[in-house]
Amino acid sequence: MSWTMWLVPPIITSIFFVLGVITLYWSIFTWATTKAESQSKPVNVQKVQIVVGTICAIISVFALQLLVRDSHLGWTFVNFQLLLLLFVAYFLQLKIPYWLVFVVAIGFMLMNGNVTAPLSWVFTLVFVGFYVVAYQHSIHLWRWPYPRYILVALSFGMVLWLLVKMRFHLPWVTYWIKMADYAFLATLMYGYFKIQDKDRRIKDRLFQSANWVR
Repeated sequence: MSWTMWLVPPIITSIFFVLGVITLYWSIFTWATTKAESQSKPVNVQKVQIVVGTICAIISVFALQLLVRDSHLGWTFVNFQLLLLLFVAYFLQLKIPYWLVFVVAIGFMLMNGNVTAPLSWVFTLVFVGFYVVAYQHSIHLWRWPYPRYILVALSFGMVLWLLVKMRFHLPWVTYWIKMADYAFLATLMYGYFKIQDKDRRIKDRLFQSANWVR
């Protein structure tokens, strides 16, 4: 294994990367809230979530893209970008101003040097639309949450990967492999957060029961 030869299957590295970013976010978020509380200052948890989540997502996306922006593999981290969007919009439910998402997307195009490419603008508009729809689905308690979640994730994912396929002239086999990886990772992320949410609910009930006994 080296910089020129990567022997680990992409799906394996993707799993560890996604879980690593999630862990990094929670670590920074916990540190930030604990630091503020130790100084006896009122903590607006929602604002802390927005700031930490936005910074982590932007740094992760831009840092990874810098590695491949001048190569023919500029599409390599598209799945990471889509999963980070789901992480921020659906699971963290961060209400980032839509204009800010659009501005960051334009900055991403400028970094890649493709701001004049029409397909890049279409990709950006669909990407922002993905954020808006994912966020709206996360804050409404509709029935069948997982089918709705995966339907939104795959619908936008297929359109965005189709635009990437057209721009980089990728073969259909690559398109479907990436879509399969994306579907698996999106489902894995959903299951991970469901387990986390269930664990949090159990701890809350135990805490309430302990206080009630007293």
